[in-house]
Amino acid sequence: MLIEGEWVEVSLANVSATGVMVKFPGGLPVGTRIELRRRGLAIAGEVVWSTSTRFGVRSFEEIDQSALLDTGLQPKVAEKPLPARKRIWHWRSRD
Repeated sequence: MLIEGEWVEVSLANVSATGVMVKFPGGLPVGTRIELRRRGLAIAGEVVWSTSTRFGVRSFEEIDQSALLDTGLQPKVAEKPLPARKRIWHWRSRD
């Protein structure tokens, strides 16, 4: 996160198309303008609420959530199908 000309590491706790919730010790004053960067994407916005450990940012432009959250990893595909699970009887089952 870029704040007052200095880059600081933060954690994103929640992302929507219009903003993010950021975990940051000490919080930030409402009205503070910041910039967040992750994997080449930049989000500029303004702090709209703040607590001692988190704050919410309303972004100036719509956030591409899928690009922001993309890990770049491909899901692993099983080479052979998994065996069928045996159904175990349970006193609450209705079958």
